[in-house]
Amino acid sequence: MKALVENLANYNLWANQKISNWLLNINEEKLYQKADSSYESIDLTLQHMLRVQKFWFKFIKNEIFKNHDWSLRENDVINVINELIATSQNFKEFVSNCNLNELSELLKLDMPWAKNTLPRYEYILHNINHNTF
Repeated sequence: MKALVENLANYNLWANQKISNWLLNINEEKLYQKADSSYESIDLTLQHMLRVQKFWFKFIKNEIFKNHDWSLRENDVINVINELIATSQNFKEFVSNCNLNELSELLKLDMPWAKNTLPRYEYILHNINHNTF
């Protein structure tokens, strides 16, 4: 199980780097253009990916997450992209440093939109899977 979770965390970083490198090489204005998608622009999609990844990472590390910053950022797409990569790198390193007991530890989520208790590795997989949409 550790190898699987670690490989997927590595993949998460690789995929986020790959798409970020491509996005950093196109006209920045395109990142703010309206798009027919889940979010109105590439910028808003990236912000969602970053906010959610940061939320789950805090939760997975047992950090305080109740006051997580869900706010939107204006005209900051380059920093959002760079922060997504940095967060993905930190997430990969955290997962790599977890032992089997830590990966199996039960974590209790108690939010208005979800309440459950699952092993840490399942939340890790959820976090990675979220960015694949």
